[in-house]
Amino acid sequence: MPHLGRLNNHNTAKKQTKRSRLDHKGTPCEVWLTGNYWLPTNILTACRNEIMANEKQWLSCVQSKEFLHFFDGPDCATWEESWNAEQGFGLTKLKKHPAGFPADYEHIRYLRLKDYCCWHHVSDDFFSQPDWLDRMEEIFLAAKPMMDFMNSVIDDYE
Repeated sequence: MPHLGRLNNHNTAKKQTKRSRLDHKGTPCEVWLTGNYWLPTNILTACRNEIMANEKQWLSCVQSKEFLHFFDGPDCATWEESWNAEQGFGLTKLKKHPAGFPADYEHIRYLRLKDYCCWHHVSDDFFSQPDWLDRMEEIFLAAKPMMDFMNSVIDDYE
């Protein structure tokens, strides 16, 4: 589900990245717009199966011009590297293919994701701009097809 978040730099409270600013307590922080899921193994496996079973639909979600513009693909920076990345998709990734899935699958990079989180960094002055709400909506709408795809799998478990 879409989130608006301010994340403290977890690497160290005293280390600032090139974009970080200090919050009211003097802790370096960043502002990100995200759409994400951290999933238990059984649902993550179901999502991977669904991606393989509905490959064309999945690719239309995550390879759309809008999605790639705001979030990039799964070959972009990981969460650990993201403090210097403007955007990304997938916080953590497996080094190899997941167990039970074919290593030679054409789109294995999507199955290697341990989560389905897309993020987009926004500047400190983002919310002081007159069009910030429209811009935020545009970012979240780019994530929506991927989020809807994941929701359809997760809904089967509720």
